[in-house]
Amino acid sequence: MVLRLSLHLPEDFALLSLVRRQCRSFLEALHIAEQDISDIETVVGELACNAVRHGASPEYRVELECRVDRVVVRVVDEGPGFCLGEILPAGTPRTDHDGGERVGGWGIPLVRSLADQVEFAPNHPRGTAARAEMRLRHAVTTPR
Repeated sequence: MVLRLSLHLPEDFALLSLVRRQCRSFLEALHIAEQDISDIETVVGELACNAVRHGASPEYRVELECRVDRVVVRVVDEGPGFCLGEILPAGTPRTDHDGGERVGGWGIPLVRSLADQVEFAPNHPRGTAARAEMRLRHAVTTPR
């Protein structure tokens, strides 16, 4: 059995908490272990934040595909795309979305540390498709 959650959203920082809450609610309803829910919520949040911050397109998509033993997270935007080799190292200054400066770059390393498999690919004709796959544990439930 495969269950899917798909969200199509405008690129708006104000909606990132909604994305995280919807994903958490979906996973809780499937009785996924709390640590896995927390890790998946972090991965979704980081990838969605990157789509909003760097995607430069009017909207993006977040998808969770849950199977018995794993979840696949996909975040797809239609922006200009990027090259992994050109990303500044974590902890270095960079220009923020509002034109100011920030120190960042920890999102992709964090996603890689939490997920079993992470891929970034072009989304044709434009944009980036980020994919993270993670094994799932189910919460122990007691019969009533």
